[in-house]
Amino acid sequence: FVSVGMVDEVQFVHYDSVSKRAVPKQAWMEQLTRDHPNYWEEETGRYQGGQQVFKGNVETAKK
Repeated sequence: FVSVGMVDEVQFVHYDSVSKRAVPKQAWMEQLTRDHPNYWEEETGRYQGGQQVFKGNVETAKK
């Protein structure tokens, strides 16, 4: 499972099921860590939840 965030064709965040972490891909996204120290843990939790929903949807579609 891979999820990326993009704005104007520029990737700014990446999450995958191997690392299980949301990772900033632009310096301006890293500023969030300084302003909100728990931001990436919270985002990671949202991506992990989305991964589980997607997995459930795929299983439903297979039926």
